[in-house]
Order: sequence, then C-alpha cells, then structure tokens
Amino acid sequence: MPLKGPTTGLVRLSAELKRLGPKAVRAVGKAFEGELVTLVQLGFRKGRAPDGSAWAPLQARDGQPLRDTGRLMNSFTAKASGSVVKVGTNTPYAPYHQEGTSRMPARPMLPDGDDLPAPWQQSLDEAADEAVALVLTKLPRP
Repeated sequence: MPLKGPTTGLVRLSAELKRLGPKAVRAVGKAFEGELVTLVQLGFRKGRAPDGSAWAPLQARDGQPLRDTGRLMNSFTAKASGSVVKVGTNTPYAPYHQEGTSRMPARPMLPDGDDLPAPWQQSLDEAADEAVALVLTKLPRP
C-alpha cells in the first residue's frame, strides 16, 4: 500500500542523512585517530600491554620499560581512511619490542589479532558516540 501525504519532511530527512553519512564517518575516523594514539601512550605510561598485562620489568637499567627517551611512545600515529583506521610507528625497533626477541621479552604496544581488548573497544565506542553527537549538533535545525 503506497504512503500518501506530504513528503517534504521525508525528502529533507533523506537529504540530511545522506549529508550526515560522510561527515559522521570522517568525524568518527578523526575521533578514532586521537583515541587510538592516546590508548597506546596510556599503555606506555602504565607499562601495560593493551590486554592489561604488565610489561616485563627492566633488567639493564632503572625506570619504566620503553620510556628511556620517549621516542617510541611519541612516534605512534593513526590515520583514518573511510572506515579503516591504521595505527603505527616509524621507529625501526618497534617490532622487536612488540613481538620480543630471543634476548628480550615482548612488550606489546598494540593489540594482537582482530579483536580489541574490552577497554579499548569501550573507549572507541565512547569516542564514536561523542563524534556523532557533535556532528548532529552542527546540523541545521528545520
């Protein structure tokens, strides 16, 4: 059964949703970029892997693991493109710390596998909610 009646409101809503789509995706991507870098840096500050486990203590010097100069911690960046966000670092020694070696324990800075740890997922969900809410507040009111 066809719907009859004024359609100007539906046409306007459809246009707003189309306009909101890409803006919301970009806003969420930007929010994820910042949140992911923050989560990595928080792991450095706490000396913990993304799953919450403590990094192995240092044996060669005093202090916190991976915090000697701060270069590695501050080298992480994130870049959103469409619905994908990539996080990484340009420091060549990062993989040795992430995976460990025969002479050095692993100190993971990024999650392994496809699933995010629950605290990371919660932080990203909250960042997405805030980004979409911000986009919605910027929409013109009818």
